[in-house]
Amino acid sequence: MGFTYVDVIIHGRRISKIVKMLVDIGSTYIVLDLKTISELGLIETPYSVELTLADGRRVKARLYLAEVEVKGGKDRLLLLN
Repeated sequence: MGFTYVDVIIHGRRISKIVKMLVDIGSTYIVLDLKTISELGLIETPYSVELTLADGRRVKARLYLAEVEVKGGKDRLLLLN
């Protein structure tokens, strides 16, 4: 069993960027590092969520809004840092 990756285009206010992402069908959110969020100029929302990581730890993350394109289709998604 291997891993499946896809190239995702994230459209921010400043730039768009292609990011290679691991496909995880059990995931609810896309997680990006703060450097990428800042580079793209993503829109920060007033919301945050508490996440349970694979190792059982719980962390709080802020939500950002971006347009994400996979294989030609576009969706507006909430992204985390």
